[in-house]
Order: sequence, then C-alpha cells, then structure tokens
Amino acid sequence: MKKILVLFSIIVLFLPVFAQKNWQCMTSPKVEKLVAGFKSPPPEYTETVTFGLEGPLKRESVIRDLDAIHKQGIRVVSMEAAYKMAVPYLSVGWFDNVKIIVEELKKRDMRLWIIDEGKYPSSFAGGKFSRERPDLRMQRLVIAGRAQLKEGETIAGKVDTSVFSVVAITKINTD
Repeated sequence: MKKILVLFSIIVLFLPVFAQKNWQCMTSPKVEKLVAGFKSPPPEYTETVTFGLEGPLKRESVIRDLDAIHKQGIRVVSMEAAYKMAVPYLSVGWFDNVKIIVEELKKRDMRLWIIDEGKYPSSFAGGKFSRERPDLRMQRLVIAGRAQLKEGETIAGKVDTSVFSVVAITKINTD
C-alpha cells in the first residue's frame, strides 16, 4: 500500500509537467515564425471571443455558435459564467455543460479559456463562498497601526487577535 501511495504521489507531482502544451504557456516566437503563420495562424495565436453561459445549454446551440465563431476565423473561446445560468456555478450540471463545450471545441481544434468565476465581483466563485460561509462576507483589511523606527530600534507590545498581518518595510534613503 505504501508503494502505491508513493507512486501515486510522484505521478501527481509530475503530472502538470507532462500536461503542459505549448498553447498553455507564454511564448515569444521569432518573427519568422509569426510571419510564416500570419495568414493562417495556429489556434493559440488567434483572437478570442467571450462565450457567456446564460440560460439552459443545449448541445445544438453550442454547435451552432461554435460553427459561427469558427467560420469567422476565431479559434479561442473565453467562457464566462453568467447571472442567469440554468444550473448553479460549479455544480455537476455546470461541469456537464463545460464537458459539452470542450467536446465541441476539440472537434474544431479550438481552445478554451475560463474567465472569472461567475461574474462580478471577481473571486467569489459565483456566490458559493457567500452562501456557504456567510460569516466571511463583507470583511475588509484595516490598518491597525503604524510605527516608524530608526535603524537599530525595536518595537514590542501586545497584538490584538484580530490583527491579520504585520508588515515591515525598509525605507531606502536616496539622499
């Protein structure tokens, strides 16, 4: 069992290395390569269009939309969760929809970027955190205090339990 666990851990650690594809990395191709592919660039060098998920998703609609997008020479879709999706963000239904989109993109040799997490405000995972942890809503970081020290000086004192972080900044004199 221990050997299997070690092997599994090694595979998981190195999997991202093997999963990387050229289009997933920032690249800086030589001018000659860009010129050669200018008229018909590979998908990773074409523009993107935002593909908003609003209402129920049907494969037929995805096929129609992706065919129209592909016909315009666009090879990258930036998928964005909308406010009125038929399924909750990050639910099984959400991932079923993503699977349909990915399957259809693959048929057209197109790429997918997933942007944001369920609209504004960014980073709230479509409201998931607010629903599951309402105690964490509407919080902010506030500066609890400031102290300027001279070289060699120290500071001591009690820190309130609500303090999240203490930051020390070295000011460089440019005299």
